[in-house]
Amino acid sequence: MFIAICAPLWELINAQEDVVLANHLFQKASTNLRSDIVQNIVDGIRRDAKGKLTTDEIIAFLSTQPRCIQMQLVARECASLRIPSDIKTFSFSDYTSSARMSGLSDDDLVCVAKSAQAAGGISVDWPGNEAKLNFASFYRAA
Repeated sequence: MFIAICAPLWELINAQEDVVLANHLFQKASTNLRSDIVQNIVDGIRRDAKGKLTTDEIIAFLSTQPRCIQMQLVARECASLRIPSDIKTFSFSDYTSSARMSGLSDDDLVCVAKSAQAAGGISVDWPGNEAKLNFASFYRAA
């Protein structure tokens, strides 16, 4: 019973940390690294869609998603690329359940950002879910 109750809580905590860490990394990353991450996200979705979506449709869709969902995708890609964290006690989780893709509250993410800032001694913030990334500005056509 304990595991059944705690597992969703740990997934939520991991999702929150992944989002804050991905946002921090993406904000300070080089243009090339940002482009590589977005390129891999778009290419992976295009492969999974098996030709049913164009690159422009994928980029347009991604650009309309709340920032927490965008950053969960960035976190997945960072984990697969094994990009290390510069925030002490934070690292990208190795898994993502579909349940974690749901919206995370700005209030909770601000709290996690403050915790990360205290742990890492560096500036970490959460701009809010409405601060959506325009994926087109980071995508390089092949």
